[in-house]
Amino acid sequence: MIGARLGLLLAVAACAGGCATYRYGTHQIVEVVTDPPGASCRFERFGREIARVDRTPGQANVERSLFLTRLACSHPYYFDESVELLTERAADIAARDPARLNDVILDNVAAAAYQLGSNYAGAAATASSALGLGLYFVAPIMFAIDLTTSAWVGFRPPPVILMSRSRFRSEADRDDHYAIRRRELETQAARLRGDVAEECWSSRCTYELRQFDRAFDARLERLEMQRLKAAIVETPPP
Repeated sequence: MIGARLGLLLAVAACAGGCATYRYGTHQIVEVVTDPPGASCRFERFGREIARVDRTPGQANVERSLFLTRLACSHPYYFDESVELLTERAADIAARDPARLNDVILDNVAAAAYQLGSNYAGAAATASSALGLGLYFVAPIMFAIDLTTSAWVGFRPPPVILMSRSRFRSEADRDDHYAIRRRELETQAARLRGDVAEECWSSRCTYELRQFDRAFDARLERLEMQRLKAAIVETPPP
């Protein structure tokens, strides 16, 4: 009897193909906006291009992943700029999408996976307590499928990529431009940090906010290096 029940549960898990994988898919459309527009941007993972936007504003279909995904942009007469894509639960992304209001977005297996990371036994135990003892056997299979595809992970919309000019007519023009960029970055960072603090899981908030602050400090340091590196020429490009 127990063997028959277990066989039925395994069959259901195999047909489901992973709860999050079935509901959210393995890819996500990511919108890319730069200031100024007209930049060429690429999504990189492990140093390899996985998607591209030839001219901003635009969008790309990007494979979801737990691993670091970077958006790097280039534009003539501007310094190259890049940001690391922040992740969140795919269910949370779907919840904010008006087109998916009728979808069932409560995904306990995926939630357990996101909260507990690679804690295999913990994810199974959380799912079994939430959905029934039988899921103690099925959850690891579904979790393994979702972990392989990273379907339960989604990307937060990246911010507007603020790119800094590399050539100026005078030092005063250069310093004015970079002062404006710094204020824009600070305003943008304050809003984004508030979003992260409001939406992050309690078990991950400290880590995510610490990572955000480190990335912002590094961005300000890079901005100052760009200011010092910018060239002063008689006829700067438009």
